[in-house]
Amino acid sequence: MCRRLLVTVVRAPVGVNVRWHDLMSALEQRIVEKYGLRIAPWKRPVLLVLSCVVLAICIAAGYFQLQYHWTNNGVWLVIVLFGVLSAAGIVAALFLNDAWVALILGGI
Repeated sequence: MCRRLLVTVVRAPVGVNVRWHDLMSALEQRIVEKYGLRIAPWKRPVLLVLSCVVLAICIAAGYFQLQYHWTNNGVWLVIVLFGVLSAAGIVAALFLNDAWVALILGGI
């Protein structure tokens, strides 16, 4: 199904100069129609604040793990995973279109 989505969005007539922005706009429009996303102006700041809070918690947990060894080393997997996801959320909140922010936050 995902493959069919990409094929229908990316396919263009021969000889037409398709720009990256046009492809992304078509993909965003298709995502909004397909998943019925509710785009709202409050979602971008909420995603930014949530991502910043999670990243701050990850930094604090990493510091405590380095300084005090408060748990086993398996916690690094969780710290790094949530740190990367929160950094991706910050990038999405700052640079991506509202359709992507709504897709990340889901049905909220």
